[in-house]
Amino acid sequence: MQKKIRVALAGNPNCGKTSIFNQLTGTRQHTGNYPGVTVESKSGYFRLGGYEIELIDLPGIYSLSSSSPEEAVAFEELIAPGIDLIINVIDSSLPRRSFYLTTQLAELHIPMLLAFNMSDEADKKGLTFKTPELEKYFGARIVRTMGTRESGVSELREVLDQVLEHLDQHDMPMLHYGEDVNDAIAVLAAAIEERRIERLSHIPARFFAIKLLERDASVGRIAELQGLEELVSEQIHHLNARHAINPETFMADCRYALISGACRSTVLVSRERRREISERIDSVMTNKYVALPLFLLIMYVTFWFTFTCATPLMEGIESACVALSNAIQAVWPQGRGQFL
Repeated sequence: MQKKIRVALAGNPNCGKTSIFNQLTGTRQHTGNYPGVTVESKSGYFRLGGYEIELIDLPGIYSLSSSSPEEAVAFEELIAPGIDLIINVIDSSLPRRSFYLTTQLAELHIPMLLAFNMSDEADKKGLTFKTPELEKYFGARIVRTMGTRESGVSELREVLDQVLEHLDQHDMPMLHYGEDVNDAIAVLAAAIEERRIERLSHIPARFFAIKLLERDASVGRIAELQGLEELVSEQIHHLNARHAINPETFMADCRYALISGACRSTVLVSRERRREISERIDSVMTNKYVALPLFLLIMYVTFWFTFTCATPLMEGIESACVALSNAIQAVWPQGRGQFL
């Protein structure tokens, strides 16, 4: 009899997650990022070795912040009992952006496998990875894939089979937020553990303590955690008043610092790559300091050209028309002027 396993497939929008889902399960889904696509999680089934696997395709998300319907759906699925493994699909051409979600998924302390998808795009950018070092950073195996071309999916199945054999041996690293924030997290985690919430016992109390400090809306709606608002406010006020720390911003900065360190030591650019002109324009036009002044300058030049430069141009056209008319009259046969 095959053992039943539930695996969640999580990743950023447009990282090729649904393509991998289709390759593994054979289920056909629309893979475009249009409204209504994967806003609700989808499930597919496949067999691997001695396992019957239910694969849950979560909506594409950038974080577990519950600030969008997609994030709220993904959050509810991930904290529900029964998820045995998370396959985190990484856009390997944009590792820094993808790793933010990875740091949050690691705090769930659910075994994880990282699928470095779109590896062909990473190759075009000249990106290579020190895989063993990255695996130590996140405590998870890494597999290179190209979901749209079936490349690496067979290797993903092979590594997935190996990971499932040792689910109880995973070692997820814990991100430290500094002594002051860690103390606040410990206070809230202890209060959560005292409540002995059975349906959430598979998730570390530390995870929910972090989300409470971040004022996460989805955690705030969990009935068993209501009543902790005063303690949460007290810890946040203490961090603000005594240490000038905004927990949500500070913890995000800590995650980005970890990501920056990981990328600096494990992500290599093997050859110098000239940026495309569209990327150069995009980097300027979306700069928070340059974009608005540049927009105003473009509008000013447009109006100036319309009302200042257009006048001489129109006068020139009018003069040219008059000159042309006079030239035609000069060569026109006598007695035919009434036709002009």
